[in-house]
Amino acid sequence: MRVKCAHKVEAIMCAIGIGFAVLSYGVFLVGVLGWLNRTAILVLLGLMLLVSVPSIGAVRRKLIVNIYEQIPQVLPKISSSHSPLELAMTTLCIFISILVLIGALSPPTAVEWDSLSYHLAIPKLYLEAKRIYFVQFTSHASFPFTTEMLYTVGLALSGHSLAKLFHFFFFLGCCVLLLCIGNSIALKMWRDASDKESPNQLPSPVRSAWASAWTLFTIPIAVAEASTAYVDIALSFYGLLAVLAALRWLENKSFGWLMLCAISCGLCMGIKYSGIIMLFLPVGLFLFHTAVAKQNFLKGTASILKACLSQFFLPLIVAVIVASPWYVKNIITTGNPFFPFFYEVFGGRGWNKEMAEQYRKHQLEFGTERTPLQLLLALWNLTMHSDIPKELMPTGKPKPFRYEVEPNPTSGIGLTFLAFLPTLVFMRPISPYALLLLALCAVWFLAWFFSVQYLRYLLPCLIMLCGIVGYAYSHWFEKYPLTRVSAQVAMLCALSYSTLIAIAWVLPCAPVVFGIISEDEYLQQTLPAYAIAKYINAYLPTDAKVITYGEPLCYYFERDYLWGDPGHNLLIDYAKVASSSKPMLALFEEYRKLGVTHILLNRRYFSLSQEGVPNGVIRMAIKLGVLKQLTSVMGEELYEIDWDALRKIDWDALRKIK
Repeated sequence: MRVKCAHKVEAIMCAIGIGFAVLSYGVFLVGVLGWLNRTAILVLLGLMLLVSVPSIGAVRRKLIVNIYEQIPQVLPKISSSHSPLELAMTTLCIFISILVLIGALSPPTAVEWDSLSYHLAIPKLYLEAKRIYFVQFTSHASFPFTTEMLYTVGLALSGHSLAKLFHFFFFLGCCVLLLCIGNSIALKMWRDASDKESPNQLPSPVRSAWASAWTLFTIPIAVAEASTAYVDIALSFYGLLAVLAALRWLENKSFGWLMLCAISCGLCMGIKYSGIIMLFLPVGLFLFHTAVAKQNFLKGTASILKACLSQFFLPLIVAVIVASPWYVKNIITTGNPFFPFFYEVFGGRGWNKEMAEQYRKHQLEFGTERTPLQLLLALWNLTMHSDIPKELMPTGKPKPFRYEVEPNPTSGIGLTFLAFLPTLVFMRPISPYALLLLALCAVWFLAWFFSVQYLRYLLPCLIMLCGIVGYAYSHWFEKYPLTRVSAQVAMLCALSYSTLIAIAWVLPCAPVVFGIISEDEYLQQTLPAYAIAKYINAYLPTDAKVITYGEPLCYYFERDYLWGDPGHNLLIDYAKVASSSKPMLALFEEYRKLGVTHILLNRRYFSLSQEGVPNGVIRMAIKLGVLKQLTSVMGEELYEIDWDALRKIDWDALRKIK
């Protein structure tokens, strides 16, 4: 597959995107074969380097020779054509990037909940087992794991800091791709402009490019997540790469660009289930090319069928093939390609109808009502309410707005979308490329709005919308003197607000990054689960197995563990235990079958005052001495199972006491 890139930096982005994908799928293959270790990963990297040597040499020579000529074409110089306010904007973006890098270099703490529970924790388990296997205690381990395979590389070679840097690199990649996309959207207007139109009234491609990149840095949730080992920025990167490839295909009809678009869409599907929405891009691309451009309707039925095969079905097939390893893996391990979703259709090993319904109800707790009125108010609600702590949220009816588990200033979408997107109504004409991108974002937004209104799931849509915002900024900059000032002030205010949030986000982790305090000291101050992990790693035997209740953040554990909370898995049938004549004996028999030797209770999320199984049974076991407390640290209580004490219980006497 060969593509002719407009600029060298664009070619580098395409190469990095495909290179990361090849590395990820290579690690997946090595893991499936049971060879997953540091040596195998180094061999894989060596093979990739060996294959790339000829291309690297050619690219290096051309890049060194033309570096001062090529890079400014995609990364335009901030020259006299840029205002002082725009110089300040670029400076703020560079400063935010440095802050994000500092955050990425810090060890993950409780604010990176998903990193510690599965994005990093599951790859660590794979490395310990030297293979990829079915992790039964959490359904999250069955999600598509393309990005997590890169985190596996980071963990194997250098630890969590290198793993987190992958996500930071994807953030920088999004910035560069937005420069390319923003430039293309405005440049399309110049190409289609008639001789009668004044160039001064057309959006500047250079300014549109820069404004698209600036907008990325105005999104607090994107800036915060770029320093974590999550996957939404990686999903956004491949979404942008697919969009760029689609625009380039519209320009030159190169088959290579169409295939790159399809591959990128497949990679989106392989990163997260929501990436399936990207399949609408090849569909929209085909409709745009045939219906709007009217290229094939004039050539007869044969041409239409040929176009359908090559421009519609083939990209979809390629995308599905690229994503298929993760879905085939799920079919083999659970019987459900989309596990744990669509249980009513596919079923799934280790899951049941009640758990599926509970999971769905939990996801529907986020956001607002799914009504036409709330759809119209969505942009306002997301801007004004998404970053308000739940204690300060308005008590709306029937429920307050909540787009995150713990809303805070880093969970906001920023100010630029509310400032610029409504102005599209007054923009005439609009670039066809902007309309295509807007249509894709509309599909993503509607899918999000009518399903799970969890803000992170909307992040790829927001990042793709940056290209639209940048185009709108450039339009109003060129339109009138008043709108020129207004656009600059709005963008600068949004960047300033995002900078303040980024400072507050990164400031707590700066001491550990700069060596003022040790990583151990930092983690003990910021992560309760780390303190108990230190005890477990130091004092529990190597063959110990810990079952946790209320504590999913087990990344730092060096002993075998599993989650015990009802709703996560069916390793223990708590309903069957509860119906037993001796629930305590039945529960501990389940522990014995699983090889459990210790129980960890996070008392912040697991209450012993509740009755029933497992809460009430565990409380009684503590009272009877079956569970002996080893330590209690920051609300984390660790108990050892005393099997002798369990055998000595007089069940008849105990029943009489009850």
